[in-house]
Amino acid sequence: MKKAISLLLILVLVCVMMAGCGSSGQTNNTNNNTNTNTNTNTNTNTTPQNTPDTSGITDVQGGSATGEVHPSDTAVLRVACTGEPINWNVLNTAQNQQNNAVQTGLLYDTLVNYDSATGQLLPNLATSWEWLDDYTLQLKLRDDVYSIEGDHFTASDVIFSIQWGYDEPQLASYYANIFDMEKTVAVDEYTVNLATQKVYPYLADELCHPAYCMSVEASVNKLGGKEAAGVTPTAGTGPYRLEELAEGQYARFVRRDDLWDDVTPYYKEIYYYFVSDTNTRALGLEAGDYDVIETPSMSTCVDFATRDEFTVWGIDANSFVCMFFNSNREPLNDPQVRQAISLALDRDALLAVAASNLGDTTDSILPVHANGYSPSGTANNYLVYNQELAKQKLADAGYPDGFEISLMYRTTEPMWTKSAEVIQNNLGAIGIKVNLETVDRAVFFSRDAALDFDISMSSIPCLNPKRMLNALDVNDYNGRCGDWLPEGQKDLITKCLSTVDVNERNGYLAQLQDYGRELVPCAILFSYKTTFISSSDIIHLTMMNNGYLEPANCYTAEYIG
Repeated sequence: MKKAISLLLILVLVCVMMAGCGSSGQTNNTNNNTNTNTNTNTNTNTTPQNTPDTSGITDVQGGSATGEVHPSDTAVLRVACTGEPINWNVLNTAQNQQNNAVQTGLLYDTLVNYDSATGQLLPNLATSWEWLDDYTLQLKLRDDVYSIEGDHFTASDVIFSIQWGYDEPQLASYYANIFDMEKTVAVDEYTVNLATQKVYPYLADELCHPAYCMSVEASVNKLGGKEAAGVTPTAGTGPYRLEELAEGQYARFVRRDDLWDDVTPYYKEIYYYFVSDTNTRALGLEAGDYDVIETPSMSTCVDFATRDEFTVWGIDANSFVCMFFNSNREPLNDPQVRQAISLALDRDALLAVAASNLGDTTDSILPVHANGYSPSGTANNYLVYNQELAKQKLADAGYPDGFEISLMYRTTEPMWTKSAEVIQNNLGAIGIKVNLETVDRAVFFSRDAALDFDISMSSIPCLNPKRMLNALDVNDYNGRCGDWLPEGQKDLITKCLSTVDVNERNGYLAQLQDYGRELVPCAILFSYKTTFISSSDIIHLTMMNNGYLEPANCYTAEYIG
């Protein structure tokens, strides 16, 4: 479904031409660090000298088409992705499972959209929403929406879909402890009240995520129930229907003729080819077998960015990598130790080595492009790089010769192993020996929940501040930092999570960020971009906020009147 992204089309065209011609273009390292701490370290000897040249990558998430548009009756988009979904219904699928993109955005819609370029929430299935009180968000729905199966979408289907997600254990991180289902009601056919268990002002932000894709109950029942809806995916309201599936090979989607949206997607058909090997995807694009490939290697990106027939896109992934300190465990219970560790981290080197400079760093416990980020309001900001001050802090804490500590993470993918190696070297430079612990997913989350680690490294999957606030909250089951806030401020996170008034809430968030800069419960290492490569005739690519390509939003110049 067409997403109303706000960047001007002319910006897209200019950036694409720059990338296609192999010019320096627009660099991806848009570091917006606004720290004014005068204790900056001029030592840059840990910055890598041989990082890839990513200057030709188009660093833009282009705006959707404006003016007269011309959907094609024949155009076909061919996308090579990493594999086939394990289930064709979003609500049957854990959101951290690979390959969810094939279903999301083609077969399903969310109530609200998120414009990653501006941070705005936009109408979708819901035309408007407002808080009736601190516990009730009322949404008005479109009256012209039908499922792929042909059944009318109404307020009762919103309740059906949310109850479905609420009952699924694999979606607990999105639904648990949010909804009061007894008070969640359909006011009329096109009005629904979503009730929360506690004051939760970020609910509309949650509803943008693909974990909240809607299904129509009548269609699910026609198909034979929830499991059957995962085999025959026609209960969603998305812009395409699954017309053909060759298991393990490809899926063919055909644009619906009965779309509810005001803007019809450009492509008549979309193919998703399931190609697990990175090199095979790149070779297929080069041979003209595909129009877009997902998750290319960085060497492939650098190569293709210099070639006129291709465009390499770097799009904000809305995710960031963070180190969490267990402040309940010695010596990390001493703020000076945490300050020393943070000061020793060369974030620019981490961004360059682990993400090829495709991303941003920050001087806060929130990324710079998150809702609620505020510049430093304190002189005591230790979320910056200053190796000499790090050594001083370590000595002040009683560890002039350093100590030994473990860093836990759960994957051996290059971004993570490279990050771990930089961290190991950075901390080794001030006398801290870091033992790297790579554990499997189940062990990681078990130990993470029990605070059974010294330092853990993981990603936060979206820019909704709620995710980071939960990680910072010692009383939350997702808390990863221990008891770090000072006495008298223990309720500050609760205020950030429960204040409906935006200005008042941002004030609390600013206070929390300043405490975070001084007491250092965690250290955001970098946010990162996701790369795609397309043929150069495609002038528009966007990404869903679960980090996957949004194929229904792609088009060429022929789409624009």
